[in-house]
Amino acid sequence: MVDPDGFLLTVRLDHMSVDRVEGVVVVEREHRPEPTAHITIAIANLPAPALELVLSRCTEVGAFAFHIVQAESKVEELLAVTEQPVMLVRGAATHLAGLSEPRDPTLLIGPEGGWSPREEALVATKAGLGPRNLRADTAAVVALGVALAARKSL
Repeated sequence: MVDPDGFLLTVRLDHMSVDRVEGVVVVEREHRPEPTAHITIAIANLPAPALELVLSRCTEVGAFAFHIVQAESKVEELLAVTEQPVMLVRGAATHLAGLSEPRDPTLLIGPEGGWSPREEALVATKAGLGPRNLRADTAAVVALGVALAARKSL
């Protein structure tokens, strides 16, 4: 159980009836379900079902915020309001799992087919997820999990 003060309680139930449940708290610990790293997902605009999947799954995993980007036009606008962008690029020399800084990045996940060379040139920090060619919706969920794990924030 989680109490109103935010503690996770382990309760031994002593009596249960239709009208009443009685028990004793046997263990109490602080409950902080939200990750300590604030990772933002910036993803190219996808078809509605795929975008809905990204938003719902990344919320479950612990995304801090989202930016929906229209590729080949709004990337500059996103970079103007993003302090720590990390662009996901297939084949990047750095693997996202080995990138523990910046602590609170915005992960830029491109459209199907990847970022354009012009867009890639706009971002200094690039990282990859390995040799597999992932769909954008899959890449967003995997990248968030990898980034949170690299920051020991899961």
